Amino acid sequence: MCKNTNNSCINILNSGLKGSVANPINNNNESIAITRIVPIGLYLKTNEEVFWIATSASAITHGHPLVIISSYVLSVLIHILSTTNKTIKDALVDAVYIFNNMIKE
Repeated sequence: MCKNTNNSCINILNSGLKGSVANPINNNNESIAITRIVPIGLYLKTNEEVFWIATSASAITHGHPLVIISSYVLSVLIHILSTTNKTIKDALVDAVYIFNNMIKE
């Protein structure tokens, strides 16, 4: 399964196409995209930046909503845990709250 997922990513990248949240190009819900968004939560300064960059980065090759949402939640969870003293549970509650507010905009 991982081999197919990796080939799917490579094929999309080789095609010259670039997906986005507004224009998804791969509706595959296998979440290899999550591996590339982990550093985003460590590098960026605000949860809002993490939201936009993580969702955009995952959508380059994977446009399925579950991949985009899980990429965001993991990235912002890492951000909150690395910049605060919150528990995983509290950080996850914050991540979901921020996500819900961001998608309303």
